[in-house]
Amino acid sequence: MPWTAASGVAVYNEERTVKGNMLLLNRIPIRVKGKIVGAVSTMRDKTEVKKLAEELTGVKSFIEALRVQNHEHMNKLHTIAGMIQLKRYEEAIDYIFEVTEEQQSMSQFLSKNVKEYSIAGLMLGKYSRSKELKINMEIDKKSNLEYIPAQLDSTALGIILGNLLENAIEAVRGLEEERRYIYCQITQKGGKLSITVRDKGPGISSDNLDKIFVKGFSTKDSEHRGFGLALVRQYVDMAQGKITVRSQLGIGTEMVVEVG
Repeated sequence: MPWTAASGVAVYNEERTVKGNMLLLNRIPIRVKGKIVGAVSTMRDKTEVKKLAEELTGVKSFIEALRVQNHEHMNKLHTIAGMIQLKRYEEAIDYIFEVTEEQQSMSQFLSKNVKEYSIAGLMLGKYSRSKELKINMEIDKKSNLEYIPAQLDSTALGIILGNLLENAIEAVRGLEEERRYIYCQITQKGGKLSITVRDKGPGISSDNLDKIFVKGFSTKDSEHRGFGLALVRQYVDMAQGKITVRSQLGIGTEMVVEVG
């Protein structure tokens, strides 16, 4: 039976296909002095809603981190297996200690200095992904996070840091070896949180510096880009923080977020 406003029943997130596009439809009756006088209807693109929800919940970041770790471990196991088959037992043992020590060192550092485990996990995941892509990601040893400022929560901070790092990864990905470098620092002092992410990518032109935080804008040729930095600006503004961007073509980009 078709829906009518007279039914008095609100309908939320009803899926409808219109010209090949999946939409989410809301229909809410309007009452004046107890009498239904009409209805309000809104429509949203389901693909857009799903994409934003994934960014907000951090699902993409955690799935990517797990995928990267699984791929990296498989590569290491294949290397070890090959050495054993070649009867290079001492080299295999040295390799095992080398890769284990490196991973444990970074894990222990983040666990000790970054008290919010979801953020520590995010940083470790981005670090592992960078290694897989042959990108040198440096996490400053002075980094520390004792608690998340009241203006933020773990989800918001994860979105901010995760998108800044992902943006840097995309900027240097595929460049010559000496340019595949990312620097990351997160510090907290006197209630003030500061995040610095720097890369040696192609840089951002002065014409685009004011556009990079606009939803949908991207220097990459893809219809599914241009959301990450817009979300960063949204959450930084909500926390009454500020973003400083320094960039030079052919040199790289530095983004600093300060909250508190």
